[in-house]
Amino acid sequence: MAQARAPNEGLPGPAHEFINRCKTELNWEDLSNDTLMDIGCGAHFLCTRALLEKFPRMGCLFATDKYRVISKKIMEDEFFAEYFRNSILQFHLVDIADSSESSGMVSGKADTGSSMMVNGKTGTASVRLTDRLASGLVSFYLLRNPIMDRTPVFIKKTDSGKIHWRHWNNGSSLEDYRNRVNKIVCRNVLQHITNKEMAFQNMYDLLRPGGHAGIMFIIANPFQTWLQKISTNWAQYRRIGLSCTTLQISKTVLQDCIEDIGFRVVRCERSDVPLQFLNDQSLLRELLSLSTVILEIPEDRMTQFKEESVSIFKELIVYSGSGPIRYEVSELLLLAIKP
Repeated sequence: MAQARAPNEGLPGPAHEFINRCKTELNWEDLSNDTLMDIGCGAHFLCTRALLEKFPRMGCLFATDKYRVISKKIMEDEFFAEYFRNSILQFHLVDIADSSESSGMVSGKADTGSSMMVNGKTGTASVRLTDRLASGLVSFYLLRNPIMDRTPVFIKKTDSGKIHWRHWNNGSSLEDYRNRVNKIVCRNVLQHITNKEMAFQNMYDLLRPGGHAGIMFIIANPFQTWLQKISTNWAQYRRIGLSCTTLQISKTVLQDCIEDIGFRVVRCERSDVPLQFLNDQSLLRELLSLSTVILEIPEDRMTQFKEESVSIFKELIVYSGSGPIRYEVSELLLLAIKP
């Protein structure tokens, strides 16, 4: 589904700032024996990278997403390679809003011809080499841990030296993570989830007693309003529906919600982030990148669509009519502890 986003969410800076807030205000120090989970890691693994840069020694880090976002680029990234190889970093398929507890875990090495690491709905990533790669066909076994079974997996070394992981299914769900995680981080995810209470409840259930949750998400974003409006105006060309659900959510309501679940709130803070586009062209590029996911506009109507897109956005932000196109995105930071 299409997801309206803040234009800076693909940049590393905000992710590092978020992790720094978690570290400082939740007093994170030695994580060498901790299991962490990055919920909604996204294709860029921004919070995952920030965590490993800040805490190079940690027990285990699950980078999770409801979509198979892991790419060849990530798997071959020099920074991540050693963590993947030592099973400290693992990619799992997890839907934090899943009410049926049917999401799966999966990981694997990139195929040289595809950016999709795995197929199937389940699997696991906790693997360690049990023989030398020089043997050509090498057996891997899953490490024994509370979440995963010891299941054989085989890989093949090609003439070029590339390693291809075969795919496997192992059957797993959110239930397998219950009371297993010490720390959760979740950034720019909950604005895409309708049932936020279910997501908060699942996070609570995943955490061990004394576990920490660092959550940040957008509670007001003109792009969400724009996307809903433009998709309504051009509904005859819609490809798919929307998953942009966050529109002016009350900070108090959200804090009450997670406290009712059982969390002790350490910080609940709203911040308004000023952003801007220098001109119509840069704004239009962002608008088109959002709209093309859900709308298929005919070529003969594209000029009209572009003009209307820019016009609607400027109306929403009450544009002054001159200078940079300035607007605000409101974020909510939640830092909480499971007693």
